[in-house]
Amino acid sequence: MMNSPLRERTGRRRAAAAVMLIPLLLCLLAGCRLPDSEVRLVSYKDREFPEPYGIRFTDCTYRTEPTGDYHIVARVAREPGDSNSGPITQYMHIHLFWKPRPGRTFVNRSTIDATLRYVIVTDAGTVEYSGTGFVYPKHPRRSDKLIAEIESARLKVASLVGEPTEMLGDSRLSGVLVATFDPSRTLDLLHEMNLHAAGQGATSGPPAEPKPTE
Repeated sequence: MMNSPLRERTGRRRAAAAVMLIPLLLCLLAGCRLPDSEVRLVSYKDREFPEPYGIRFTDCTYRTEPTGDYHIVARVAREPGDSNSGPITQYMHIHLFWKPRPGRTFVNRSTIDATLRYVIVTDAGTVEYSGTGFVYPKHPRRSDKLIAEIESARLKVASLVGEPTEMLGDSRLSGVLVATFDPSRTLDLLHEMNLHAAGQGATSGPPAEPKPTE
């Protein structure tokens, strides 16, 4: 008996789907590497020519509140001896104040569920940007990490201390932070960030300026 063309096409599709699933299954069994903590800012200071910047954070931790809220703090600092004239340190704080759960609660990607602060420390002073956005938290299996996917956020200048160069104006933010659960370290980083934002932090100590991306 000859197979029908429809049955043959269905069989080929299933075989192709099985082949495509093999790398994914192997990845899940082996445990894939988590992404880096990296965000992308698009500055609209010049609305005719938006400029993108990339920031990769090297230190990222989080803690939780009894209410279930998350506090995620990330930091990146200029390496000692680095001749880069850009920022000394950059911080980002995300307060995620409710947790949408796809399949159980309605998730609207335009919904605001987090407040964000971004602080840039330079030799000349400190700039703080703040705003709101949508952040989706995920806990990978067999890991103590929290992956916070920043779907979209908007930032604007909140304060300036000293005479720093304000380079971003209104901006859009997206990206991902991979945080380790460490309540004590999270509080320390947030305290350090708040001191800088208030003009009371030391100007020594470690990032590198957000570099334009292609």
